[in-house]
Amino acid sequence: MQLPETKNGWISCTQTSLITAMLPWQCLMWVWIGKRFRKQLCCGEKNELEESIVQAGGVAAAMKTHREWSMHPQGKAIALEPLIHWGESKQLTIRDWQGTQKRPLAGLKVLDLTPVLAGPVATRTLAGFGASVLRIDPPGWEEPYVVPDVTLGKRCARLDLTRQNERNIFEHLLMKADILIHGYRPEALQQLGYSQSNRQKISPALIEISLNAYGWMGPWSHRRGFDSIVQMSSGIADAAMRWAKKLTFTTSHSSLGSRNRLFDGCSRD
Repeated sequence: MQLPETKNGWISCTQTSLITAMLPWQCLMWVWIGKRFRKQLCCGEKNELEESIVQAGGVAAAMKTHREWSMHPQGKAIALEPLIHWGESKQLTIRDWQGTQKRPLAGLKVLDLTPVLAGPVATRTLAGFGASVLRIDPPGWEEPYVVPDVTLGKRCARLDLTRQNERNIFEHLLMKADILIHGYRPEALQQLGYSQSNRQKISPALIEISLNAYGWMGPWSHRRGFDSIVQMSSGIADAAMRWAKKLTFTTSHSSLGSRNRLFDGCSRD
């Protein structure tokens, strides 16, 4: 898919994000406007369009060079962060699992709360080494194009964490899990009453891994994003286009669907 070009550069956003940024009457005209909306993008400034889509709740990123990113407030914030934040709670006995030479992680229970790309690939790898991975999605989540990638080797379930009976199920699963992997933005779980301290109370020996698109510091730490979006912001996409000597930028990533029934509008990556 060729990405929309603005008057001063490229912008990456999902079709869902474009529709989100429109007024209701504009959504009704989406099929009709098609190319006209692309022309409207061409008349806009990439950073202003990016901000308007993000403010409307969409996912977007203007293409930046590495130099532009290094001078951006978020780029500067990330440069001060360690590559991996590592922390340890009080020492507790880790549950044993019965691994074998062929399946070294057999018996390890992993709870997967990741959306697309980085998180699901990590949990898929654990499943490939024998771990028992349970992926949790919200009711109504439908992403047929990414399902084969994000569910391979896993069991899947759907829970609405705004309902008390389903919260009870989630807490039971959390208590039995060895590892929790989630890709939601800072404070998303906390807004549901599952702060880090509460999660540790439910499962004291839990090993927890989390990832966030734009890091944990800076003005964009709560901004939604995923792999190709971050590549646009950080200069990777620009460098790739220059290396390939392309005059247009194309991508094949799929759009992110709505998961806000699970987190009732809370943040994610």
